[in-house]
Amino acid sequence: MNESVTNSLKEIKYIVFDFNGTLCDDSKIGWESCNHVLQEVYGLPVISYERFLDTFGTPWTEFYAKNGVDTGKIDFAIHQDCYQKISAGLILQRLKLRSGILEVLKFLKERGFVLGVLSSRNTVDLTKDLKLLGVDHFFEAIVGENHLYEDGIRAAKKSDVLISKLGVVNCSEVVYVGDMDQDLHVAKNAGFVSVIMNGGWQSRARLEKLDTEHLFDSYEEFKKIF
Repeated sequence: MNESVTNSLKEIKYIVFDFNGTLCDDSKIGWESCNHVLQEVYGLPVISYERFLDTFGTPWTEFYAKNGVDTGKIDFAIHQDCYQKISAGLILQRLKLRSGILEVLKFLKERGFVLGVLSSRNTVDLTKDLKLLGVDHFFEAIVGENHLYEDGIRAAKKSDVLISKLGVVNCSEVVYVGDMDQDLHVAKNAGFVSVIMNGGWQSRARLEKLDTEHLFDSYEEFKKIF
């Protein structure tokens, strides 16, 4: 383990996770749901899983623009209703935790870390899916968006709300674990230490270009630093 990586995490008291692609293994659910929207709402061809990982990001309007959608014509209600309808069914059938994360959550909780979730997902669905996965009880704060149609549209996440709910005084004592470039930006803007997990909603080639020391391929690797 790189000594500079270890030293930068010595004073950590809070560990906060993104949800989609970070706590749960759901990138293919997202891919299939986005393809459904591309076909049903916009009459466009489906994209490959590799194309999805190479172009997905938030705000999601930019992702759809890269894949042929005229974003000026997006009706957010129709778009989100279509996405949510297919996504909800796939979630009930196939939503699962990422490999190794349950052991990591137990490990961190036992060692006294305060855990939270910070996501651009709407809070109602976010909380419901954490309960579905059986891990909601690990977290002292769960912070998402206020409304379905804001879900993923705005680039920023509500780090200020999370800080308040957890009672954070020194933001350098917070690790934010995510799986996308936007998660790195959120961490840096809030003054958190950023950790990026490969295997989520963006390709490793994209993640390797990010300005972070902390890029891991598995939670087994992540666990070793603590």
